[in-house]
Amino acid sequence: ILSTRVAPGWLWSSVRDELQPECSVSKRTADLQCGASLPGWRALAVGVLIGPQVLEDEIHHVLQEDIVAQVRKGGGSRLCPLGCLFLDALQMLLTLEYRLSDAYAAISVRFGQALQQIPFAVWVGSRWPLFALLNSADWGIVGAPAAYRCDGLSSSVDWGRFRQVFDDPEGSWWQKSIEYVYHPDVGESMFIASKQCLYGVYISNLIKLFWAMESESSAYSIYSPYVQWIFYESPHLLGASGWPFFAVLHHGTALRRHGFILDYDAVDLSSPLMWHGQYLQALPPGHHLALVSLQHSDRQVPESGFRAVRRAGAAARQIGSFVVYATMVYGRFTRYIQGFAARAAVVGIAQRLIVFALDSEAHAQCCNHHDPVLCVSGSVSVLNKFFLPLQVLSLGFDVVWLDFDIYLFADPTPHLVPWRQAGHAQHDILMAYAFESDCLCNGFFFMRSRPSVVRWLQKLLQWLYDNPFEHDQRAMAALLNYTERISVDVEQYLEQAVPRWHVLDVENRFLHFGHWTGDADKIVLFHFMDGSAFDLYGRSDWDASVNFRRPSLMDIFYGSSTNHTEHPLLQPHLSAVMQRQWVASPPAKRQPCGILPNVAGAHEGLGWLASVC
Repeated sequence: ILSTRVAPGWLWSSVRDELQPECSVSKRTADLQCGASLPGWRALAVGVLIGPQVLEDEIHHVLQEDIVAQVRKGGGSRLCPLGCLFLDALQMLLTLEYRLSDAYAAISVRFGQALQQIPFAVWVGSRWPLFALLNSADWGIVGAPAAYRCDGLSSSVDWGRFRQVFDDPEGSWWQKSIEYVYHPDVGESMFIASKQCLYGVYISNLIKLFWAMESESSAYSIYSPYVQWIFYESPHLLGASGWPFFAVLHHGTALRRHGFILDYDAVDLSSPLMWHGQYLQALPPGHHLALVSLQHSDRQVPESGFRAVRRAGAAARQIGSFVVYATMVYGRFTRYIQGFAARAAVVGIAQRLIVFALDSEAHAQCCNHHDPVLCVSGSVSVLNKFFLPLQVLSLGFDVVWLDFDIYLFADPTPHLVPWRQAGHAQHDILMAYAFESDCLCNGFFFMRSRPSVVRWLQKLLQWLYDNPFEHDQRAMAALLNYTERISVDVEQYLEQAVPRWHVLDVENRFLHFGHWTGDADKIVLFHFMDGSAFDLYGRSDWDASVNFRRPSLMDIFYGSSTNHTEHPLLQPHLSAVMQRQWVASPPAKRQPCGILPNVAGAHEGLGWLASVC
């Protein structure tokens, strides 16, 4: 049956998306098993691998063969290697269910060897629920030696109690496991701990890896090799050991910040113009725009992006500028599009503002309240925050990115150009910067169309794609080599010098929610830092960023009480918000940057900006 289905492309997505867990994955112990259980896996396995016409007596015979070999020979290994491995897992579990020991032994070896070759980060970003599938099987059929459970051992670490953490429905396995995972005896002598309870150490390293993915990704490379060792164990030993390996491994998907399905590919972003931004900007506007008009894509999103850049770029060149603005919107922010577009028109950037609408309702609202050509329809992915700017840069225009939780007080463009002309022309990137801590912020930034910037942005996108757990702001700061670290040597990874960069005036002009100082009439924009990017990453309400307890500034600034044609400081309800945040002077010393600034992999101390700004 597979040989007749391998050619159509729908096979892979239909198999992948057919099975859904019983509940959402979270850090609550009550959700650990149901979030990694696929109750319909047997019916799917029989339907896909064997077919409805095969009699029960013949199933045993069919399962003795390497069914998936037909798919691999038909190009499946090249087209969808994870899908092939998932099909192998389905057959392996069926041989287990039918107690076909010889067939199970053969396929489990093949499956294990293939699994060893795939980095765990790939499964974090993938939509193939492999570990949830493995968690759904009845591994008790084969069992495992009782010693793997580590009950009753005489050691400083109570391994039995540690294992019971995953069975308490009232608690959080994420929180309660900490005292065991970071037990000093485990850290001081991994060898002794492994001799005592190898699988307990495996689980400990897996949870440490999750903490690194969630908070201090510079430590990811420390733990990822140890996690990869787990896949050298026999699947039935992991499944029957009493330790919830497959359920916890599946939890890694909850730490995903983006997936692997993209609106752009390498071809879409390989314009021959992308290395010649300075030359394009030296051309007369008509010549520049004529070259831009030659760029096309056969994919809907990039082609829509090209049209938008041509429209916004023409408006910029008409006023003697190269600066194009970009933002993105989706979900609950859709209701603010009308106000955002109105304010952009008032400050004079509407004709140069491209709006990346990441769902159908956002696109419809954008077309209603903004120039439809400047409304690009795409899918929800944090990577689009960088794909669209890269497309703008590749056509010879500079770009200002604005997160959507921003209110414009004035046109930012005049406050960028003098920065480039008054002795600072060497800076090709201008970043947002925190008021009280030594952290870069990517809620808004400016980039010039220069080869070094294009290459740097490509490397940033590549890093985020390859590491789907990575926070985009952390990676951006790390690749600018400033007070954040990721698990790679930046200079070696970039293969070029870091682009010349500086920061915008975050004390008086480009403000974040929190304190500011100076003269109110100098404010250019106000970034609310809404903190709800959890849904951009596909996360549910366990994400800590959901639990903001302050009123929504989006509702205050974009609500019905606001007149967008009038300056915000002339409106009492908006002026009051700004005045509450004003302080007489900036902090004497900024706080160190980082979620866990004291761990070994984090940046130490303060960076050079702390003394300059």
